Amino acid sequence: MKEKIKIARVDKRTLHATVALNWNRFISVDEFIVVDRLYVKDPFVEQIMQLTIPDQKVSIMEVDSFIPYINRDLEEKVTAFVIFKDIATLCEAIEKGFFVPEVQHLYPSRFMSKASIKKYFTPEDQESLKYIESKGIANYFQTDPYQDKTYFSINE
Repeated sequence: MKEKIKIARVDKRTLHATVALNWNRFISVDEFIVVDRLYVKDPFVEQIMQLTIPDQKVSIMEVDSFIPYINRDLEEKVTAFVIFKDIATLCEAIEKGFFVPEVQHLYPSRFMSKASIKKYFTPEDQESLKYIESKGIANYFQTDPYQDKTYFSINE
């Protein structure tokens, strides 16, 4: 059995108090996985993230180790909350075989209109979002579990 991804999120802050305090109460996962090539080599950051959620496993890895890790065969059912440091890292993972039906992004504002979405993302991120959509993955805004998911398309 492969690892089941409950939430895939893009968040430059990676694992932080909002995730630990809000999301952890509403979803039940066995592991938090941070995908970022810079933090993987920083034991201090790993210790801080582990302190954020002391009773759960926290793993930090690069895309090249992440893909085989989530696709490994497991005897038991394992669930994960995956946090990508940025959209480019998510795209790299998708290029290497990662798939989820949808990806969560931070809500820039509850009052943001669809017209201002392109102003929120850099031109590079917009191209990456088009790539993500072309792979059949939906993008949505949601900062905390109290908010509804707001799906968006960069092509609109």
